[in-house]
Amino acid sequence: MGDPYRTGGGTPCPRCKKPLLYDEGGEQRCTEGCGTWLPSSILATLLDVATLPTISRGNPFRATALPTTRCLVCRAAMNDIYQGPVDTLVVGQCVAHGIWIENADRATFERMYAAEISASGNKRSRVAALEAARGAEQSARIHGDPIVAELLRRVADLEARVADLEQNKPE
Repeated sequence: MGDPYRTGGGTPCPRCKKPLLYDEGGEQRCTEGCGTWLPSSILATLLDVATLPTISRGNPFRATALPTTRCLVCRAAMNDIYQGPVDTLVVGQCVAHGIWIENADRATFERMYAAEISASGNKRSRVAALEAARGAEQSARIHGDPIVAELLRRVADLEARVADLEQNKPE
């Protein structure tokens, strides 16, 4: 398999201005190691984008603020947020378009926010299971058969249990 990255004259890094490398999933990385851009579409698969500031921590060392980071899409100044008590991950966030992870990559981000990502995944699987159960009940009511309604409810319950087990299985 070849290199998953391709270069182009596209989006410049907000720090060094060199073109970012794009992967197939939409993540963009600086070739000089300045950081990584995660679009909201990727971020939303990990956790609730709007909660990122509330699950982050304030600047733990009262460090000098970084130069303003501008959103790679709309060019608006992004909000700086921090995570980690000792090793600090600095993230710039544009709620509408994505996050810039300073001097790090997606793996670092996922490690620093592992508990929140896990909790968010569990919540999404429970919501999906509830929606499936409601859909099954409506379908059974349309058919008018209480036995079918009960079977569909049980299937939806089992699917929810399987989703929870998959989310919580040891690695």
